[in-house]
This record gives sequence, structure tokens and C-alpha cells, in this order.
Amino acid sequence: MLSWRRLLKDLFVSNKTKKPRKYPLVSNYSIRKFPAHNMFLTQKSRSIKVFADIGCAFSAGAPRTIDAKNALGKKSCVYAVDIQSLEAKTKKDLENGGIKPLIHSIAEKPLPFECDAIRFANVSFLMTQSDRRRAIVNIWHSLRENGYLLGEIPKFGKGKNVEFVLRKKGRGFELVEPKDMSEIPQ
Repeated sequence: MLSWRRLLKDLFVSNKTKKPRKYPLVSNYSIRKFPAHNMFLTQKSRSIKVFADIGCAFSAGAPRTIDAKNALGKKSCVYAVDIQSLEAKTKKDLENGGIKPLIHSIAEKPLPFECDAIRFANVSFLMTQSDRRRAIVNIWHSLRENGYLLGEIPKFGKGKNVEFVLRKKGRGFELVEPKDMSEIPQ
């Protein structure tokens, strides 16, 4: 079992920042970006009814959230969460696709609803270390017991980012994927 403190210390120690990239507005972007997350969401689609994609990139049309909705199916409730405002056309497109846009800062407070799964990837490295800590605590409070936290450990420069899935257990998280701890950098 991983405690929050260990998770915060081990997974989010970098204070490096990087300018966010503008992604092409295509629905299959996250299949290339988060293949393990998409496979996990597809496998768990029957048990994940409420999902939130934090840092969904409204400016790009929330392509990873669209893929999550496709993986989870029409009956799922999927939220696209970001701190940026969104254009009326993007909002309409997301709502027409069954996705609920929400402007919210997870570093300030928990989500106003409970989730079965939350993706917090591709944005944590843009936050200060104290904001990341508050975000993880607020994500923990936003998850139902046995809910999933999908994240990634960015590898700046060369190398592939490591996707991971944690399950909320008691007062902390347990590692679900990858099964082999050697895949997680020390």
C-alpha cells in the first residue's frame, strides 16, 4: 500500500516546468498518448460510471477526454476538467459528445462530485510542488473507495513516459498497474 506522502515524494519530485503543447484536435490523440490508460478504461468500463479527466486541454478540444468517453461508453458520466476557460463551440461539441465540461482547480478544492476514476496526467509537471500535493489530496477526497487514479511520470528528454494506475484503499493508494514495480523510475 502506498501512502499519499510516499506517492507525493516518489512520483512528483520534479519542479521542472514546460510550456504546454498545442495538440491537433483529433479524437485518437490519446490512443497514442495514453495507450495503457485507454486499455484500462476499456477493461473497466462496466465498473467506471463517473470519470474526470483533470487537465483535459480545452484549448485543443479535450481529445484525451473524448477517447476516455469512447472507451467507457455512452452510459458513463465523463467530465472534462481544466482551469482554462473554453470557447462556446468547444463546450457545445463536448456536450454533444456526452462530456460535461467543468472549469475547476483541483489544487484548490476537491471535485464537487465523487468519481470512480480520475486521470491526472500531463498537467502535474506544470504545477508547483505544493499545488501537486494539494491536488493529490483533493483527488483522493474526490475518489470513491476503490476508485482509480490514472497518472503518468513524465520523462523529460528521451524516453517514454510511464503510465500508472493506483486504487484508493483506506488512507492511501495501492499500485494496480504496472504490475512490475521496476517500470516505475526511482
